[in-house]
Amino acid sequence: MVVLPGGGYAQHAAHEGEQIARWLRGLGVAASVFRYPLMVRHPAPLEALRTEIRRLRDGGSTRIGVVGFSAGGHLAGLAAFAEAADADEAVDFAVLGTPRLRGLLSESYWVGRGLGVTLMEELVRFTGEVGTGG
Repeated sequence: MVVLPGGGYAQHAAHEGEQIARWLRGLGVAASVFRYPLMVRHPAPLEALRTEIRRLRDGGSTRIGVVGFSAGGHLAGLAAFAEAADADEAVDFAVLGTPRLRGLLSESYWVGRGLGVTLMEELVRFTGEVGTGG
């Protein structure tokens, strides 16, 4: 499990990183914190995460999931739903904890990739959240 801390893509929130990975490891789940690039434009964080996923698969991992919070939740959502991932870069599952949804809703990114806003509208309807701002 790859843990993606929040922090508005400007920092990595300490309480959403190693503590979560340590808790998962205590449950018997292999987990590590990925500190994605900060203060860069997308798709740089997604590309970096895909490189990390490929590295983990090359190391023998067969099932890889991501859990992200706030901006990390946004990145986890992109990892799960964005197109163009090679099989060795794709995640098997994603957990979005307090994801930053605002950018996902306003980006033509989703529509242009055939996912449409329907998916995100459904997620917002389910969570009741329009966005946290990161």
